[in-house]
Amino acid sequence: MSDDEDDPEQLDGDRKTVASLIAHGDPLTQARLVDHWAYFETASARDCFVDEVVQLGFKVIDAHDAAKEPNPFCARVSRVDHVDLESIHRVVMTLFAAAKRHAGRYDGWECPVLAAN
Repeated sequence: MSDDEDDPEQLDGDRKTVASLIAHGDPLTQARLVDHWAYFETASARDCFVDEVVQLGFKVIDAHDAAKEPNPFCARVSRVDHVDLESIHRVVMTLFAAAKRHAGRYDGWECPVLAAN
């Protein structure tokens, strides 16, 4: 899958997360820190993923090897991004594709709810 291909299941998950933000009164107009998780079978695969996404401006928040099998090697990365559906889905698919290139699995995102000013 290339970075610009879509994954229907991931798009559905992104829609649900964005809808939850809206339901909590977030107007989605302000960029904010967004955390993302990805899981890998090996530490070296995780590290290659991290090396790739750091070049895209992501920061590593956590990297550990205590997740559930078969992908016990976790990378949690974050970056300030907009979270309207189009913007965040573009970011998600970039990470989704990077995880897949390194035999990993992208596992979602979260961010704080920001109230309208």
